[in-house]
Amino acid sequence: MPDNLQRLYSLKLSGSFSARLSFYILLITAVLFLSANGVVAVFSHTIIREEATRNATSQLKSTINSIETIMNGIEATVKTLEWAVYENRDDEEELYRITRECLKSNPDICGCAIAFEPGKSPTKKEFAPYSCYREDGSIESKDLFTDVYDYKLSDWYMIPKLLDKKYWTDPYYDEGGAEMIMTTFSRPLYDENGEFYAILTADMDLRWLSDYILSIKPYTNAQTWLVASNGAFVVHQNPDYIMNCTIFTNPLIDGNAEQIDIIRKVMADGWGTETVELPSGGRSYMVFAPLKNGWPIAILCPFRDVFRKTTQMSLILLSVTLLGLLILFVLCVVTIRRLTRPLSDFSESAISIAGGNFNNKLPEIGSRDEMWKLRESFSAMQSSLVQRIEDLKNATAARERIDSELNIARNIQLSMLPRGFGGTDDILIKAVMHPAKEVGGDLYDYFEKDGRLYFCIGDVSGKGVPASMIMAITRSAFRYVAGLLSEPHRIMKEINDSLAENNENNLFVTLFIGVLDLESGELKYCNGGHTPMYLVRSDGSVSTLEQEKNIAVGIFGGYEFKGQSVTVERGATMFMYTDGVTEAENTALELYGDERLGNALLGAGSNVPGCLVDTVISDMAGYAAGAEQNDDVTVLAIMYRKLEAK
Repeated sequence: MPDNLQRLYSLKLSGSFSARLSFYILLITAVLFLSANGVVAVFSHTIIREEATRNATSQLKSTINSIETIMNGIEATVKTLEWAVYENRDDEEELYRITRECLKSNPDICGCAIAFEPGKSPTKKEFAPYSCYREDGSIESKDLFTDVYDYKLSDWYMIPKLLDKKYWTDPYYDEGGAEMIMTTFSRPLYDENGEFYAILTADMDLRWLSDYILSIKPYTNAQTWLVASNGAFVVHQNPDYIMNCTIFTNPLIDGNAEQIDIIRKVMADGWGTETVELPSGGRSYMVFAPLKNGWPIAILCPFRDVFRKTTQMSLILLSVTLLGLLILFVLCVVTIRRLTRPLSDFSESAISIAGGNFNNKLPEIGSRDEMWKLRESFSAMQSSLVQRIEDLKNATAARERIDSELNIARNIQLSMLPRGFGGTDDILIKAVMHPAKEVGGDLYDYFEKDGRLYFCIGDVSGKGVPASMIMAITRSAFRYVAGLLSEPHRIMKEINDSLAENNENNLFVTLFIGVLDLESGELKYCNGGHTPMYLVRSDGSVSTLEQEKNIAVGIFGGYEFKGQSVTVERGATMFMYTDGVTEAENTALELYGDERLGNALLGAGSNVPGCLVDTVISDMAGYAAGAEQNDDVTVLAIMYRKLEAK
């Protein structure tokens, strides 16, 4: 036995305090050091590998979600145009306009075509109106069918027609069209008899996709690939591979049967992780997954980059060792002081706790005497204080988290509505919404289309988050259905059937829908259980519109709503509101009421929307001053401007 260890052992046996303390310090140090090295030796490789795979998989999922969001948006845009193409399939100019509107409605679409089956087009021949962006950002429209380009032979036309379903093409260079590398989404169209008559397409430029995917760099030398369903490279670090080389002819294979099996698995299995050998980068982890159209994306992380973190692990080990020695030093000091000055330590601990340091470490007492009982009493008091403070902190944090989430929900809800004030040569609009809670159930919306102004205002039964969700669904349904139909009672019926179908919570919506012809002034409207609309004319007179007795929206499906119409003179303002206005209460619990609202409109001094809205809101706020708002308040005013105001 070495002399130093022998001396230590003899000191330990002698029973001296210093010997025992030194022995325990060395023992604990040895245990910490050996444990740390053992943990690093056994688990570091696995931990780093799992971290690399997890990091690459996370980035891959994020990338796929981003790309598929864009692809889903393109598919949704094409679907919304299907009805417009059907309605205008005999009008060449309108068909060209639809292709241009497709480009304007979705910035991710670089080209749009309506390729007709011969004999089904307005010309009764081959006809494919097409619009695409030029290099200068302008839109070019033309007929794709020429003597040298027969679109009927293209994959984007033949495959969806034969498969009878929507289809994303493999990448190709669009010679004769947009003159760029792209992929095309095709949707077959059918007439009222179920007969195929055209293919509606939207092109996606692949140049931005390449830049986006190549920017994914979980490690310095990582590579990212995107492969088409036929194996051709769509994205690769080497530009010479793109559209000129497939994943099976890449030097990655190099005649290796094992590598070929891996590539086949990438093409067929979807999500997975494999280890491959790259001629230029050595062994690498490959994480791969498919897009919705079947194209695999792969991220390759070289081993030399992944395991560079072993140095960091060594630094962590050193830090842990130093920290352990520091902890041991502190423990030794505390132990010595505990043996020599227990009463002084208790006094200092009591002062520290009284000063707010509730986590102060109490001195340890080895003997089971009165000193130990005192220490246990202090410990119980300290634990109780720490737990009580922690409970208060958790309650405060939870409330702050809920308030933050509700504020976010409020901002999202308000962002869904159109801007509160707007105007054109024919109309002037102002709208205000004040939810009773963080989020509310009132809604309004308006937009102009084909010379008509479509608008609505509604009130969901109930308040808070459930009402806000029904509000968002109703507003989205109005936007979608009003884009297809022009009769308010038909729009109302479609929204009602949609809401009633899955209305498990029995929430309903009072809804007013109007369509104003900006040329003739004819107002078609339908009232689904909502408050009546006021007409405030330029001479200051006020009246309400007659209204049919219709049910509220969402109660039950299949109801046939009755629509009405009236001619609105130029200079008149249509004023709409939710019952939160007339049912506002003052401190005596008295309602604001219809009569007071009518008087406020008469006394506004002007029928300009801004003046009417501000007058009513101000008068209602003054009436209800000091009382809590118990319902959502929304007003919408639309002026049909006089000709001389243009």
